[in-house]
Amino acid sequence: MKNRLTGWLIILLLSTGFTWGGEIRGQVNLLRLSENGPWINTGDHANAVVFVLGFDEPAESSHVYLDQKNKSFVPSVVVVAQNQSVGFRNFDPISHNIFSLSRTKPFDLGLYKAPVEKSILFDVPGLVKVFCNIHHQMSANILVLKNNKYQVTSTDGRYHIQNIPAGEHKIRVWTEGGSLVSRDIHVTKDSSDTIDFEIQVQQSLAEHLNKFGKPYKDY
Repeated sequence: MKNRLTGWLIILLLSTGFTWGGEIRGQVNLLRLSENGPWINTGDHANAVVFVLGFDEPAESSHVYLDQKNKSFVPSVVVVAQNQSVGFRNFDPISHNIFSLSRTKPFDLGLYKAPVEKSILFDVPGLVKVFCNIHHQMSANILVLKNNKYQVTSTDGRYHIQNIPAGEHKIRVWTEGGSLVSRDIHVTKDSSDTIDFEIQVQQSLAEHLNKFGKPYKDY
């Protein structure tokens, strides 16, 4: 009878949104250099990745996609947990050749077009910069983490990460063109902390070559 009651209690707690771990929330403000020199808040704080370090957990079963639309990657930032796959779908009427020369996960998908879909398993934590060998303007980032405790910010820059295991961890923020910043946090099973970040983002990003290490041709 006791085991049955315990089981029903667990179901009740889950159904009412009970949080088994601590949580953190806050605001990420991305500052950009104005034409006149000072760093300004433009109101666009999208595509910063807030994530928690200090523990491992299995990847979620949901599939993640990095699509090709209108000669662009959608979204431009993808986050997965270690041993999670990313699908690459081409929705353009032309071929793309998606590749990465990153140390974390080098790959080359070759030329393909719709309705072909290709997939890559990301089994090593780190940053993977992704390009198209044909279209120079196509650039994306895949961040591979050791757990699922992360959030990619939208324009408002707000984040909220729940169910963080108790212990001493680091919360870190990555954004393309910005410095990698981190804070130490102490989490208990029912803690709730607010942590804000302010990051200066460089407007111009480094030029890249094609997969053969040569400049791109005009198409």
